[in-house]
Amino acid sequence: MNYLQAKKKNEQELNAFPMGFAFSKEQFVKACEKLGVDPDDAKNELVGIPGGGFIRREDKSDFIDMLKRHRERIENVLKDPEQLIKAFIYELGNHEYCITGDREESFEALGLNPEGLTDEQENCFSIVREKYMANVVCGTPHQHTRL
Repeated sequence: MNYLQAKKKNEQELNAFPMGFAFSKEQFVKACEKLGVDPDDAKNELVGIPGGGFIRREDKSDFIDMLKRHRERIENVLKDPEQLIKAFIYELGNHEYCITGDREESFEALGLNPEGLTDEQENCFSIVREKYMANVVCGTPHQHTRL
């Protein structure tokens, strides 16, 4: 499994998980109905998640387990230096590194701490940065390198 496949699998699992998002009373009622929760009992039945979302309290441990599984899936893929290089290329493009010169968002997307990279990770990033910037023409759109 490569990085994009792992991201896609994580996205599919997340999208299939029973959750709701609401930014108005009407949206809240509809989301509660979708989750099978009485809106009047929502305070006891729902747990908030980031981004204005919520899940059923009974699903909380499954949600946490799913997020851990997602993190582990990405970590396992990134153990392969070739996959790490491809993931760096993808995320640098995704976070417009050629414009900002800031690698933090790309590293965050990969679950990496820029201050805590291993020597191998730092070496992979150096290779990528050099190749990535050599292939970018400022001011013109670029395409992500195929993974």
